[in-house]
Amino acid sequence: MSGPEISYRIDAMHEGELPFVLRSWARSARLAPKNLRMPREAHYMWQRDLIDRILGRGALVLVARDEDQPVYLYAFLVAERVEDALVVHFAFTRRDWRGQGLARALLGEAIERLGEGASELQYTHSADRVVDASAEERARTGQRSKVDTGLTRWLERTGFAKVDVEELLRGDREAA
Repeated sequence: MSGPEISYRIDAMHEGELPFVLRSWARSARLAPKNLRMPREAHYMWQRDLIDRILGRGALVLVARDEDQPVYLYAFLVAERVEDALVVHFAFTRRDWRGQGLARALLGEAIERLGEGASELQYTHSADRVVDASAEERARTGQRSKVDTGLTRWLERTGFAKVDVEELLRGDREAA
């Protein structure tokens, strides 16, 4: 899906934008097939703890914002450098603006800021999510929903490998 042309710039997230990042990340992660089995409240508590731990490590949050109305965010990406790896934790684009190359631009900026000398590309959060199937898909398969793996496939085609976020953060818990 591709929306209308947009004019944007990429910046680091401002503190006042954190609620949008937290809400969007937790809600999107809720739609992952493995998370749908978890009670809603437990998911949000677990996800918030995970996000707080990632951001507490100093992860970079980049946002794509409207050029003319900078308070409007189109997309964001959370990444950090862990030893020799560039690790992307999460990427999100508002539905109406998907297909505009925003995730690609954010990833390019993350690589420019954090990726010099990185020998590994990794991601921690699968972008797979359960979405409503189109009318055509429902007619063809009889299923009302499907798993969308677009961003995960794109990251893997770009050379990123999946790593377990709890394993990556385990050292933080042991040090505390």
